[in-house]
Amino acid sequence: MKLEFNKTNIILIVAFLLLVFVGLYLNDKTKETNEKGSKENILLVDDHTEFFSISNAGNKFIATLQKKDVSNLMLLLNESYVSNHNITKNNVLTHLKPFEEGIYYFEAKKMYYEDLNSNLRRYYIFGKIDKETIDDNVFYKDYYLIIDLDRENSLFAVTPYNGDIFKEGI
Repeated sequence: MKLEFNKTNIILIVAFLLLVFVGLYLNDKTKETNEKGSKENILLVDDHTEFFSISNAGNKFIATLQKKDVSNLMLLLNESYVSNHNITKNNVLTHLKPFEEGIYYFEAKKMYYEDLNSNLRRYYIFGKIDKETIDDNVFYKDYYLIIDLDRENSLFAVTPYNGDIFKEGI
């Protein structure tokens, strides 16, 4: 049996190939969307009261770290961060590395949030650490934190963070 290449057969073959390529393209887009995952649920904090309240929590963490207050650091750190990194009162300062001597302030510059459930909200924070000098405050370094806020009980927990969301963009 000889295959005839008339106009009808060629149109059917082209249509079939077109459907295959469209299907592959759509499948690839679906995978790309799924890989991005939860980034779609992460939103910029634009409420000033919320922004400064969470920024203040970051400042409390930095102040506690500078005082080398091991007991309170253990209370402020996220429990899963502590268990995943095997942090104890004996090694917490080794993991967190307090800054050199001086007075430091955390100033949040940008903040995103994600609702984990109806009571728990996670904040991704990019900020600057400034060192107080005799005349002025001097930029020390960029600093990233994750702060989980239990809105029902008004409690927060801190996780040091590498800043991927800010470096990669949302």
